[in-house]
Amino acid sequence: MKIPALAVAISVCALAVPAAGAFAAGAAPVTWSAPMHAGQTLSIRNINGDVTVERATDGTASFVAYRSSQQGDPNAVRIVEKQTDYGYVVCALWPNGGDDSECGSGNHGHQNPRNNIRVQFTVRVPDGVNVTPATVNGAIAATGLTGSVDAVSVNGNITIRTTGPAKANTVNGSIAAAFGATSWSDDAVRFTTVNGDITLTLPRNANAHVTMHSLSGHFSSFGNLHVHHSFPGVSGSAEEQFGDGRSELKLSTVNGSITLKPQP
Repeated sequence: MKIPALAVAISVCALAVPAAGAFAAGAAPVTWSAPMHAGQTLSIRNINGDVTVERATDGTASFVAYRSSQQGDPNAVRIVEKQTDYGYVVCALWPNGGDDSECGSGNHGHQNPRNNIRVQFTVRVPDGVNVTPATVNGAIAATGLTGSVDAVSVNGNITIRTTGPAKANTVNGSIAAAFGATSWSDDAVRFTTVNGDITLTLPRNANAHVTMHSLSGHFSSFGNLHVHHSFPGVSGSAEEQFGDGRSELKLSTVNGSITLKPQP
């Protein structure tokens, strides 16, 4: 379904800059806003820097992107917004990342280690709007939300708190997530990392079949956990069922422990 054209605003302002001394050089923040409604999706694509997503108090989605660098010109990174059939995608495009049409394609340029440019996104979304934040070198925090969250990083921790469904994937980082969905119709919901712990908080009335895997960690749960081959240095697994087990939930790490907690 094609989304009607929405009024949007992108501007560069000199307000609300990060704390002095945080970086050697900074560009003016880039801001954007647009009305969004429940069921739409806002995607954030970053390479080097954190992404923070919070709940908006009205029907307007927005972001502020702070570009900074210890060396080089942070203005070399362009912030691009593009409307899609499902909502909006916002990209930080590094040099050699092509033109604005590359936003959302996966070709977002290459980070030059000599300039160390970082982009920090602070995002707000209305109730029911889904978010898919992604970065390579940076943490992701998506908290206080009501829509679905699908977060991806490579080198960074991921924190999620939403009343909707969620999933997360990182390589070098831990995952701490709490979600309110009791069942889901999608394929298995996955939380995966390589080097880090996974701590997941579930509704007490969840209907899920849970499988856990770790090479060098421990398993713990508030339910009736069945552990198979769990001792350091040996690939271990565990599983348990909550409710009728209609939905699949898969948790996996290599170097880390996995913990399931109930919602208060």
